[in-house]
Amino acid sequence: MNILPNVSNQLYKYKSIDLCSGVSGQILIDLCLNKPEEFGDDFMKKYNEGFSTNIEKITKMKNALLTDLEKDGKFEFRDIDGN
Repeated sequence: MNILPNVSNQLYKYKSIDLCSGVSGQILIDLCLNKPEEFGDDFMKKYNEGFSTNIEKITKMKNALLTDLEKDGKFEFRDIDGN
C-alpha cells in the first residue's frame, strides 16, 4: 500500500481503540464476571441462586443449539472437559 509508515501507525492505533471497551464497559464486564464481595447471607444466597439459574438457562440454550446444528449433518461437536 502507498501509505506512509507514520500514517499507517496512526490508523492502526485508531482501529485498535475499537478493541478496548470504555470505562462503563469495563465496569459492566467486571460486574458480570467477578463474584461480589460478601454482603451478608441473604445477598449471597440470592446471588448464588440467580447465578445457578442463569448457568442452567445458558446450558439448555447451548444444548438446543448444538442439537439443531448436528441435525444438519454438517457439524460435529465433541464434549470438552473444564469449567
